[in-house]
Amino acid sequence: MWSSRLFWKLLAAFLALNLGLLLVALPLLIAAERERAETASSEELRSAVAVLQSLLREHPRATADQLQRAVQRIADRTRLRVTVLGGDGAVLAVAPSEGADRRSQLERPEIVEAASKGLGTSVRVQPVSGQKTLFYAARVDGPDESARFVRASLALPGGGGVLGRWRWTIWGVVVGIAALTTGVTYLAAVRIRRPLRTMTDAALAISAGDFDQPLDITGNDELGEMAEALNRVRRELGTSIGRLRQSSDRLETVLRGMAEGVIAVDAQQRILLVNEAARRFLRLDPTNLVGRPLIEAIRNNTLYEAAQAVLLSEVTKEVEFSLDAETARRVTAIATRLPGEPCPGVVLVLRDMTRLKQLENMRRDFVANVSHELKTPLATIKALAETLTHGAINDTEHNVTFVRRIEEQADRLHQLILDLLSLARIESGRSAFDVEDVPISSVVADCLAGRNPAAQEKNVVLRVSESDIAQRVRADAEALRQILDNLVSNAINYTPAGGSVTIAWRQQNGLVELSVTDTGIGIDPSNHQRVFERFYRVDAARSRELGGTGLGLAIVKHLAESFGGSVSVESQIGSGATFRVRLPRA
Repeated sequence: MWSSRLFWKLLAAFLALNLGLLLVALPLLIAAERERAETASSEELRSAVAVLQSLLREHPRATADQLQRAVQRIADRTRLRVTVLGGDGAVLAVAPSEGADRRSQLERPEIVEAASKGLGTSVRVQPVSGQKTLFYAARVDGPDESARFVRASLALPGGGGVLGRWRWTIWGVVVGIAALTTGVTYLAAVRIRRPLRTMTDAALAISAGDFDQPLDITGNDELGEMAEALNRVRRELGTSIGRLRQSSDRLETVLRGMAEGVIAVDAQQRILLVNEAARRFLRLDPTNLVGRPLIEAIRNNTLYEAAQAVLLSEVTKEVEFSLDAETARRVTAIATRLPGEPCPGVVLVLRDMTRLKQLENMRRDFVANVSHELKTPLATIKALAETLTHGAINDTEHNVTFVRRIEEQADRLHQLILDLLSLARIESGRSAFDVEDVPISSVVADCLAGRNPAAQEKNVVLRVSESDIAQRVRADAEALRQILDNLVSNAINYTPAGGSVTIAWRQQNGLVELSVTDTGIGIDPSNHQRVFERFYRVDAARSRELGGTGLGLAIVKHLAESFGGSVSVESQIGSGATFRVRLPRA
């Protein structure tokens, strides 16, 4: 439709221009033709009048018949009406005589002018025929000072005649030129319309994101240049849009994979961007976030005030706040201005500091616990050594006892250091485990052989429940032995004389569950999760009395998790305890 409108506009413009030129030229041509005809007619009339003047001067006494024959001859040779008038205006001779007005002509304008000046002309419309006629008259003076007049007249071209024929010829030329102009205009419009339609389709395709449609328009004219320019724009836009999409995809991937939350707001603190981490931190609804005011979307005055402060100044602001009282989650936010003047907005980077705070607290607690655990045996050793130094070494009744106590505390200190080193290696991932298919029965046999003396000394019975002897697990043999040793050792220590410790294992849900059950003092359910913490003791005094370091269960937990397993406890006060270790089945 657009190209059709262009065609009609071009056609109308060309036609209007040509018709306007022809309509201006036609009156000028007609006027020029009329002037030429009048000039030729005047010359012809003047010649005829001169002949009559000469005749009257040569024959001043010519009779009326002679004059009639003379004017008739002139009229026959020309297309003029020739008239001889007397001094009183009476018609003496006229030819052709048909339709001639024989009344006195003395008051006619050309006669009046000829009477006064010798020559006279006039143009007037004949009352009978209604035709425009040119009159030329001359005065002829006689020898007796009498005057006569000769006149010649000629009908000027009007609607018919030569001028009429020229008018129709001109109109024919006008129609022909109009038809030719229409054809040429149509061809020109079609020639222009097709490439313009192609370029319009290409522009629409580019606006829709399709940059793969080249324009096949060649030529050295403006349309060819425009098509080449549009092709360059298409290629450059395609390249630029592709790069922008790649950058946008990379940015989106980076933002999505970031552990830190990112929120971007404009100068009015309306949200421009929120990544997935920020939604998780602040528990935001993933829909309808962009465009909303920051304070309305997150309802956090600390973030709002930080963003406002950065908008009003050029400094970067860092704040820390708590998300909720229940979980005590701590978040640090860094607010930075976006580049540009005036400031277009602020970027808020959120970092969850909860785990870091917990680790800092654990580190402080660990240092405090280690210091406390090391202080006790060292203080005992120092006190015993000082006692021996101050004379007890010569006390044969007690000096051996003091030395044995020093040896016990040194052993306990040594075991504590070994457990600390073992736990540090496991947590750091530096322990090189040789993971293989380990038969549980052989590890249990080794454990029983090593722990039987201590069990017999306390009068505690070690048992093995009926289990699948051939069952194997994916683990390191030495690490599995350490797990079992720690669990059995704890069971023996916290089981009174006459009690028992039972070891069992079974297959369950693709795992192998290894359990150690005792008939000891039991553990309150409120302490079930904490018993696996480092240096945590249900009964600290009893644990130290039994020589425990407080790290055994922590080592069990970390070793089990290193092989993709887990550990748990089931116990009640006074009803013994069951520790269950689940490991991948071989």
